[in-house]
Amino acid sequence: MSSKEHDTKEVSHFETHDTTDSISLDLNQRELIPEYADEFNPDGLYVAQPEDKLKYRSVKGKIKYVAYLILIVEFAERGSYYGVSHVLTNFIMRPMPAGSTTGATGTANKAAGALGLGLQVANAFVTLLKFLAYVTPLLGGYLADSRFGRYKAIMIGVWIGLVSHILFVVAGLPTVIAGGKALAPTVIAIITLAFATGFIKPNLLPLLLDQVSL
Repeated sequence: MSSKEHDTKEVSHFETHDTTDSISLDLNQRELIPEYADEFNPDGLYVAQPEDKLKYRSVKGKIKYVAYLILIVEFAERGSYYGVSHVLTNFIMRPMPAGSTTGATGTANKAAGALGLGLQVANAFVTLLKFLAYVTPLLGGYLADSRFGRYKAIMIGVWIGLVSHILFVVAGLPTVIAGGKALAPTVIAIITLAFATGFIKPNLLPLLLDQVSL
């Protein structure tokens, strides 16, 4: 080995060692975020600084367009659930307004309603919807992992949700309300909507994360 090569090796080793020590010293002076502590980082995570872009490797991932479509499905599912749950109380609790056949009032001074079953019954059905919406994801997630897969489970939830909203439309028809038969489709629609949420909610986010490659 020539004298020049030997000197180069020594300088290279010195520079690498010096850089490692400087980074270690820099990290020891950093502020920590204890909320992110885990078994690998018992003290928490270091607060990043702008100069870290020059010192550490940057890992970038490309978001596929299908990920945005999955987000649209999530917005639709959440809009479906909250859109129904907020109007369901009045629909069940309050009686049909005078002069109306659909439950709508047409004015801001009157409250909409249809079935007139009272507050206790209305709260019972709305609570049933919320309870099932939190319980059925256990079933939806299990079936997705053990039998259907995430995509098929979401599609099952979408079709169940479609059936649910059709039943809500049927329950709101003037002829059905006038005939006193609106309660049955309303109850079935509540149960099916909860199961639609149960198949969609636990599988959508994992499917979305599967689309991002790092």
